[in-house]
Amino acid sequence: MSQPPIPKGADKIHHQVVSLQLTWNCPAACRHCMVSGRPERSRVMSLAEAKRIIDQVQHLPLTRFFGFTGGEPFLSYDLILELARYIQDKYGYSFAVATNCYWAGDPDKAREMLQPLAGLGLAELLVSLDDFHLEFVDPKNIENCVRAAVSMGVHVTIQTIETMTGHGMKHFQEHLDLPGEGDLVRWVGSECHPAGRAASQVPGSDLLLQWSNSPGRCTAMRVWNIDPYGFVTPCCGTAFAPRLKMGNAFEEDLHVLVDRANVNPLVNTLAAWGGPYLLIKLLEANGYPDYSTKLFASHCHACDTVLRDERALELIDRELPSHWLEALASRLIAHELWFRSAVLQEEGCDWLPAGWLETLVANPETQEAPSDAVPSG
Repeated sequence: MSQPPIPKGADKIHHQVVSLQLTWNCPAACRHCMVSGRPERSRVMSLAEAKRIIDQVQHLPLTRFFGFTGGEPFLSYDLILELARYIQDKYGYSFAVATNCYWAGDPDKAREMLQPLAGLGLAELLVSLDDFHLEFVDPKNIENCVRAAVSMGVHVTIQTIETMTGHGMKHFQEHLDLPGEGDLVRWVGSECHPAGRAASQVPGSDLLLQWSNSPGRCTAMRVWNIDPYGFVTPCCGTAFAPRLKMGNAFEEDLHVLVDRANVNPLVNTLAAWGGPYLLIKLLEANGYPDYSTKLFASHCHACDTVLRDERALELIDRELPSHWLEALASRLIAHELWFRSAVLQEEGCDWLPAGWLETLVANPETQEAPSDAVPSG
């Protein structure tokens, strides 16, 4: 089905990705895993379920890219192939896949697995490389996978989950036979979050707690993550608190859930301020300053912590819904200003909109919010 053209540059303002967590099954059981992946961990999304979600792009004109994550998506290699072929034949869109490279035991096997995907629009591999994954995967597998992908012109993001005592990204750059930063390869270091299995198997003393409350960048409203059971979260981080679930894509159309998120003041606030900055300020202004000086691994960690705190949620539910319109407008302004600054390289453009925070915390004005604007429990 043809799609109306997007004005030049518009995709960089509100570019959105549909990310299918096909399964939480994984041949590894990494200590840090936020979904507690392991063999036989969960069901696998069916071909029919995934196709139905993919077809929702007909109603989401700014969504022209897909991701397959897990767990370990390559456990369902035939499913990925079928879905990639469906996406390419029907829409002509590209996709990305995350992997720990357990399957790339030799260079020929790596090329054999990746070549069909590359021919169907594989644009990027997200490869996991850190102490946690190397407890289960031979580093040679990762070298085989990355080199094969690069030889096919596929972009590779190598992600390292870091702790206080573990090896960081630079260690692997120096000790493994992998390409450095370049046109096709990007290295990313991310702090370990105490979510999923990490909450019990990574000591708190080993966490890199360096983030304090500040505006930032967040994938809220840019990524629609659908888990193996159909639940939709409007971001890709570890903030999978129940409050962020917009509904179930197996029970409702995805575009209905996206519409719901579009007027949700909580989601818009996260998107506008790049994380929980305003929420923490709001809590502080209402006599709950606990998070204002606390350190976290990242804004995702802080967001997940706040949204699992019942007292914090009571205050947020009381104060935020009446400002649904300001939250929505702030998100749109923030994205526009980011586009002008980051893409057009214009000067004098801030990432954040001229805030209504002061009005919100000092002199709130009540508006009647639509029913879908109130965050659901």
